[in-house]
Amino acid sequence: MAPSTDARFRCHNEARMSADEHPDVVRFAVWMTGSREAGMAALREVQPSAQALCLRMAEMVRWFMARARRRLPVDLDAILRQETAILDLDHPEIRGDVRRLYVLQRELQRACLTTTLVNLPAGPRAAFVLQELLGWPAEQVDAVFDTPVAARTNYLRAVRALTNYLGVRCEHVDPGNPCRCERRLPAALENGFLTWPDREDLAADAPLVGTRPRTIETLFADVPAPV
Repeated sequence: MAPSTDARFRCHNEARMSADEHPDVVRFAVWMTGSREAGMAALREVQPSAQALCLRMAEMVRWFMARARRRLPVDLDAILRQETAILDLDHPEIRGDVRRLYVLQRELQRACLTTTLVNLPAGPRAAFVLQELLGWPAEQVDAVFDTPVAARTNYLRAVRALTNYLGVRCEHVDPGNPCRCERRLPAALENGFLTWPDREDLAADAPLVGTRPRTIETLFADVPAPV
């Protein structure tokens, strides 16, 4: 998947990168793996041979695509299958503080959506991350994928797969769907899928409830980045 002549021209005419990784390359690796630790490990393994940003990004995309068959997807349905009552406030992770309950609901939403994204094949996942989570313009994404057709095909496959999976499950896509964060939380904690988050960017002022239909694009736009 080497960039075409035209794409290489655009890439080589970008500003040269410093010795440090570009922030977008770091963010890309973190989103592709689902955690900062795994993302940084990927960056260490893929030593840069190119300094121009989109060539470096194409290098990372090729690496993730080559590793695709080594990774087993996480079965979220199996982890969260158990339907229980809303978590009691006396749970050890809640400690009688309803605000901690709300934080855990948002951490479960973040973890579920991030895991769903990471379960995608590498090509579609990369296109979605670049366009929706990093906000790259179409021309830059085209350069990474060699052609506009390849970039668009991978992006549409990602949106279709995410819609097919979440569209019949997640309350935040459709409030009528059966999978609700408040009722999946006990199973997520019991199975070790979820622990208290080491971050400060999750709201704690209200319960998390799906109240209106949302598109995949707007839903993921609000997902906090992995840490």
